Amino acid sequence: MRFAATAAFGASLTVMLLAQAAHAITFAAHHSVCMAWITRHFPGRLRARGQALYTVLGYGLPGVLGGVAGGALSEAAGYAAVFWAAAAAGALAALAAWRAGQAAHKALSATES
Repeated sequence: MRFAATAAFGASLTVMLLAQAAHAITFAAHHSVCMAWITRHFPGRLRARGQALYTVLGYGLPGVLGGVAGGALSEAAGYAAVFWAAAAAGALAALAAWRAGQAAHKALSATES
């Protein structure tokens, strides 16, 4: 939602302040959940490797790909198009997470039966 708000209302200081506050809150939540997941699945001495994997897969590779694609898109269609594309990608990711959650719940229900 914050990418769509930035694309649509980028000239509004109020909207930009709210979008940045939303970014801070959602990033903190995302990072906390990822660290908890790494702690759970990468015990002891493997934790540093889990954090390295998280950094590469969560920021390194997507950052490079997003930077290149965003640069090409901004040249072709302007900066607002980059934020609209990010909003669409976020919506698709939310849908994928929802579907994965449904599948996990269904699998858990099946094992409890």
